[in-house]
Amino acid sequence: MDRGTSSYAYLSAGRPKRRRHLFRTAHLNATGWLFLIGLMVVVGLVFYGVATAVGLVVWLAVIVGLLGSLLVPVIILGLDRRKWATMCTRRSWGDDAAEVTQVGHELQLAGYPVEVDTSDPDRTHLLYRNRDAKRIEAELVRRGVIYRFD
Repeated sequence: MDRGTSSYAYLSAGRPKRRRHLFRTAHLNATGWLFLIGLMVVVGLVFYGVATAVGLVVWLAVIVGLLGSLLVPVIILGLDRRKWATMCTRRSWGDDAAEVTQVGHELQLAGYPVEVDTSDPDRTHLLYRNRDAKRIEAELVRRGVIYRFD
């Protein structure tokens, strides 16, 4: 019995582990990472130069330069998360368009910022922003529309 290539796989309990990325909307290649590091170095040198021109002690100017260089990824990360929060996501379940529409209208009446998307002829979707996803999905779980297997 040759088991060189098996036609089965061992299933683990729970959800598969998702790989977390630093940025949610930007996927940097080697050039992007080099540009980010180069920008950090340039900004750090500018902060160091300003700190020495003001007359700070060298060790303190180095600390100011390092903190200045760390501002670059923090600002870019903040801008990336801000962009991601405004992007829309959609959710659908089952084959019953009337149920999705009804739940969407109930969520709208409850004050949730959702829209019912009927542009796809095969499915009806709830459309909402990523910043509201946790609240809306928690409400869908509470209503028994979707289930969490965490």
